[in-house]
Amino acid sequence: MKRLIKAYLYGMRMFGETAPWSAVIDEWKEFIEEPSVEEFFDVLHGLLSMVWRPLGLLAWPTARKHAKRVIEYGCPRSLRNHNAAGEECCCKTKRRNA
Repeated sequence: MKRLIKAYLYGMRMFGETAPWSAVIDEWKEFIEEPSVEEFFDVLHGLLSMVWRPLGLLAWPTARKHAKRVIEYGCPRSLRNHNAAGEECCCKTKRRNA
């Protein structure tokens, strides 16, 4: 559990201080298109993360998903979004700008 929380917080630092509205809107659209518990937690995570990234831990299913991605391939984004972003992915730009 401690490893997941550490990976989650590391991954959220890659995203920045707070989630942008656009991220929440995107998650909301996905929820409307295909309502599910997982999509609900994605929306909740986005809303909580707009206030302060660590609050996203309260939406544990989504926080765990981000943490597992960081552990598996070093990025909190889905593999699809990570690959689509290429060199502009948050996991690469944060390392370049660090």
